[in-house]
Amino acid sequence: MADLFQLPPKLTPEQMVVELNRRLRSIALALEAMTRPPREAVNHGGQRLTNVGRARADTDAITRQDLLDHSVFALEGNAAVAHRPLIAGGGIRVGKIARHKDEVVTLDQMGEHVDTMIATLAVMLGAAAGGDLAGFYPDPTVASVANAMFEDDPPAGARPGTAFTLSKAPNIVLVRHNLLWLKKVGGAPGVNEFSVAGANLTTGDTIGAGDDLYAVGWV
Repeated sequence: MADLFQLPPKLTPEQMVVELNRRLRSIALALEAMTRPPREAVNHGGQRLTNVGRARADTDAITRQDLLDHSVFALEGNAAVAHRPLIAGGGIRVGKIARHKDEVVTLDQMGEHVDTMIATLAVMLGAAAGGDLAGFYPDPTVASVANAMFEDDPPAGARPGTAFTLSKAPNIVLVRHNLLWLKKVGGAPGVNEFSVAGANLTTGDTIGAGDDLYAVGWV
């Protein structure tokens, strides 16, 4: 490179300008060659490249840490684990049926479960009710209550008075007097109380002609 600046002696000014331009052109071509990528693959003979900076452009050499930082999965034991959310615009395909609660369920497997659920619901919704229920699903009735409830509004009996007769002998009965529900007792009733023997109703209060008296019971 130093010889490029040594001009031959006894050059005319015109020759010196021509020679300088020629040599400056040679310098420019040499600098361009220094920055141009190699035209052929570089063989490092199996040696490692060390002290490589982090990649900043698409054409930069990448390091192992670059791969780890930008990879989708990281190897943890025998599993490839993704530590960031995955957005699969084209869908995800799996090669086996899910066996554990945290595995991906295929569309076929989900369809089989839905078909089984629909078939089961169809049987349940069309089946006859049993036990304490009567009729058919989805609108069964309570068999032990459906035909056993009765209402007396009001119970039969003279007024003013405390003795009345219900339309049926109840197992369970509720009695209301002037919008107050009375307490059932086993002996002689007192104020705001009543007793029942068969279909006979006895109140502790004297029921007047214009009083509200209502009974609802189940047999």
